[in-house]
Amino acid sequence: MSGSLANLSAILAFVAIPSEVRWTYFALGMVLAIGLVTIFLRGDWQKARGFDKLILLGPLFYAAPLAAFGTEHFTLSTAVASIVPKWIPWHLFWAYFLGACFIAAALSLVTRIQRVSRPVCSR
Repeated sequence: MSGSLANLSAILAFVAIPSEVRWTYFALGMVLAIGLVTIFLRGDWQKARGFDKLILLGPLFYAAPLAAFGTEHFTLSTAVASIVPKWIPWHLFWAYFLGACFIAAALSLVTRIQRVSRPVCSR
């Protein structure tokens, strides 16, 4: 009986969470999962020894909240747009744009995909 009561409590707790927060948790979990898969597919986990394995998880723990904040720019867009100063036009655009940038930065951190800058002139 207590097992079914625990399952019912878990279902009720999930339903009670607002949808904005669910999307935030979803983004956080997806970035963590993508980061872990990337670490294992690249073989970094097998190469690292001792505490170096903990260092591999650093970018994941930085990127996951970054993605969560990015999704909040989409789910709570009017609240975020209200923070944009009045003298800057297109408040809602900047809220969405910054949210997309946060999510892109998080994915870039966990997958280690980055732009390679080339020198303007080489001597």
